[in-house]
Amino acid sequence: MRVARSVQPWVGLALCLFTLVMWSSSAFAQKAKTREVTGVVADVDAKPIANATVSIANGPTATTGADGAFKLAAPVTDAIIEISADGFTAKQVPILAATTALQLQLTLVKPAPPPTTTRLAPSPRPE
Repeated sequence: MRVARSVQPWVGLALCLFTLVMWSSSAFAQKAKTREVTGVVADVDAKPIANATVSIANGPTATTGADGAFKLAAPVTDAIIEISADGFTAKQVPILAATTALQLQLTLVKPAPPPTTTRLAPSPRPE
């Protein structure tokens, strides 16, 4: 009987340690819910575009600095990044599901000028 009593405190301690280890390992096993997306928005001449809006569809939004750089947290699922800036054509870039950080170099173009119409003067009528 004496052996059983000396084992009993160790069983409680072992059970507590086991519970602690299982709880902490499950906390570390959880997947990240977001990943960092950074990058630069520039024009076709590689000049940075300041104040461009970079956003995840139905998610966070960032504004580029004077150097065209941005940083935001994207979901680890498939998503679409939307980029827009005054005077440029907006762009959408799909990103695939992943947990790793992502760095992008994005180029925006200016819209094509509207077509011009030339009106021809009527030709003189023969007499």
